Amino acid sequence: MIIQAAPFADGSTDRLRASDTVTLDQSGDFHIVLCDTGSMAAIAGRPGGMVERGFCTPWHRSVDSAHIRVLDEVKNSDHPLREIILQNN
Repeated sequence: MIIQAAPFADGSTDRLRASDTVTLDQSGDFHIVLCDTGSMAAIAGRPGGMVERGFCTPWHRSVDSAHIRVLDEVKNSDHPLREIILQNN
């Protein structure tokens, strides 16, 4: 069963991965993505947490080394969304 991803604010539907950057349309702030579930994105920072993909605009794709570093940091942490982040990367 393939689940269609909800579109981002710019209409794109490509899945993001940990360490990609998005802007939040409500504030214009930049945030680092921790995971993309297809309907929500977990973001780092203050405030961090889960936001609807429709409120995000993809800004920058990260390099593989940054992606791996972020996942390693999450694996070795007690982040409240740890399992969701690891499952969706």
